[in-house]
Amino acid sequence: MTSSGHATIYLASRLLADASTVFSPGALAVGNGVILAAGSPADVERETPARFDRVDLPGLAILPGLVNAHTHLSIPRLADRDKSPAPSPLPFVEWILRVIEWKRNALPGEFANNVEIASREAVYGGTTSVGEIAGPDVAAYASLPLRARIFVEGIGFHPDVAGTVLAAVEDAVERIEGFSRPDGKVSPGISPHTLYTVGPALLQGLAELGARLGLPIALHLAESAAEMEFLASGEGEVSTRIYP
Repeated sequence: MTSSGHATIYLASRLLADASTVFSPGALAVGNGVILAAGSPADVERETPARFDRVDLPGLAILPGLVNAHTHLSIPRLADRDKSPAPSPLPFVEWILRVIEWKRNALPGEFANNVEIASREAVYGGTTSVGEIAGPDVAAYASLPLRARIFVEGIGFHPDVAGTVLAAVEDAVERIEGFSRPDGKVSPGISPHTLYTVGPALLQGLAELGARLGLPIALHLAESAAEMEFLASGEGEVSTRIYP
């Protein structure tokens, strides 16, 4: 918002300081990218030097950056085979099958390109923090313009694959830690995929890995109707189309 050595007071019709505090009108003082004061215009101007620039934003509101707690920045907007946009939202099973097909045919660099585009769109729309389910190319997150917790995903139901998946997850976590910023804006987490794609051995191993490394864990749990049917009975569209 400000360049080096520059300071500005933004004056708006409303300032949402937090979920329960609104100033109408409101003001925000920023210097060198750091918020120095927030509140009523009179209070902010009293707390800041007269040399600060003023920017009037009549009819607008200033609010904290939005948080999207569950994102897949590497997955593009899916298209039909004729390249026209796919209907939105797609039924879950149709969507996941298209994602699987896309991942199998994705070109080198496509994951990183999608992350770059989606993160720019997020910032443009006011989102400044995300909980991202990592795509296969974790290096794509090294230069994110967002505050992000990157959850490395583990998938594997058979106990024989648990050790291999755990090693891959820990390796990806180490790579994310390698480019994590000193300010903590980008940091790793762990994500067992779902209760029907992660077996007991892997689920326990991922939980123990998270505890050992002190990392948060995310799990797809609030599932679609098709997934709930599969979890409850082993039947339905997930069974016939994903696990035939």
